[in-house]
Amino acid sequence: MKINVITRCSYPGLSTPGWDLGDDKSRILTEHRLKLFQENLIDSLKNQTFKEFKFTVLTGPDKSNLEKIKALDYSGLNVEFVETIKELEIAEVQVQIDNDDFAGPEWVAHINKTAISYNFTNFLINYVPVKRRYSDGKLFKTHANYGYGHPSMFIAIVQKEERKYPAYYITHMKWETLIPNMITVASPYVELCVHDENVFTDIKEGKDLEWKK
Repeated sequence: MKINVITRCSYPGLSTPGWDLGDDKSRILTEHRLKLFQENLIDSLKNQTFKEFKFTVLTGPDKSNLEKIKALDYSGLNVEFVETIKELEIAEVQVQIDNDDFAGPEWVAHINKTAISYNFTNFLINYVPVKRRYSDGKLFKTHANYGYGHPSMFIAIVQKEERKYPAYYITHMKWETLIPNMITVASPYVELCVHDENVFTDIKEGKDLEWKK
């Protein structure tokens, strides 16, 4: 079964048919964000026990940003860089993960096993993450509030027959409106890194703040 792990670098103009991703700032350009991309996501994908997957980076249209992304170390990975989701190959299994987050070494192996094991032709595999907070050398951990009816950003989109939707076609919390069958898997397969440059969530003193609108 073909698996494509996909991450999105948030740039102005990187929009999708189902969800406008018109970010107002190129947050990936900071040295801190690039460091997290390398040390969290890229390096954790290098450590996967299951190696038969392609890693696709949605770069956006900015060429200077592309140079910084390509300068990172992807050694050992089957990596490709594409500008928008219109260029994505829609594999049987597409896996979404943010570029600053972390995957445990058995994550892709578990995705592969789960995708094969279920008889649904189209379904979602929803991974509930642990949130980690990086701030002034302090690290807080807390379980994120994701589950049935509340898909996380760590999601595998399995389309065994009709491959209709590319990754990032719609915001993660709305995927169930398109593919209603969903299997939810608890931690510790993935970790959500929250930090000052994360535009959606934050953790302070070990407690979740409300979602920022």
